Formats: sequence, C-alpha cells, structure tokens
Amino acid sequence: LIDFGLTHDELFASDIEINIPVRYAAPEILRSRGRSNYSEKSDVYSFAVLMWEACSFGKMPYGEIYDEEEVFKQKLHGKILTRPDKCDPNLWKLMIVCWNDRFHDRLTFNMIHKQLKSIQNVQPSSSSLLA
Repeated sequence: LIDFGLTHDELFASDIEINIPVRYAAPEILRSRGRSNYSEKSDVYSFAVLMWEACSFGKMPYGEIYDEEEVFKQKLHGKILTRPDKCDPNLWKLMIVCWNDRFHDRLTFNMIHKQLKSIQNVQPSSSSLLA
C-alpha cells in the first residue's frame, strides 16, 4: 500500500540517534529512541495512525497533548488514539490490531489490504468513511 521508507537500512543507521515522528512512531521505535531497526511492522503501526488521521478528517494524532515528550510517555504507557466519531467499526478494529504493542502480532500490509477490501465489500453505508 505505502512504503514509508523507514525500513531501508541505508536510511537509518542503528548507531545514530534521529528525530522520531513521535505521534506516528511505533512503541518499539520510541523505546529505542530511534535506534531500533525499522520494519514492516513499525510501518504498519504508522499506517494505522494515517488511517486514523483520515477517519478523523485530518485531526492531529494525540492533538489534545501539546508536548511531544508527554505524547512519548503516554504512548509508552499504552495510550492509543480514540475512535473517530464516523469511523467504521471494522476499520477501527483493524487500526487497533495494527497498534498492538507486540509488533509480532501486527498484521502485514498484504493482510491489511485483504482486510480493507473485505471491509469495503461488507459495509457500503452512507454514514461510513468507506462508503
């Protein structure tokens, strides 16, 4: 679906500290302060944040928290984004799976693609963002 470019070895060396997009980064990236190897699973986490952003009509993730360090702390304590009002329930469930703290339990992009196609075919509702 999307390659955030964070999984490529030549972009991020594990011994160099980098600025992390805290609001979009997976917990394992935050825990390592950006020194962790990025993977498809960390990109899946970030992709789910982008899905949330689309469903919330462009709101900033964790917009109620102004301080990046506080967002960092809250995410490490398991805080996830709240469900947008008009978000399809199945799409919300997909986002939650993509935000699993255990990265091994997150879906792959191939699995996400199949889930999105399935969601689109199941609920063509005028009140849903997938309509």
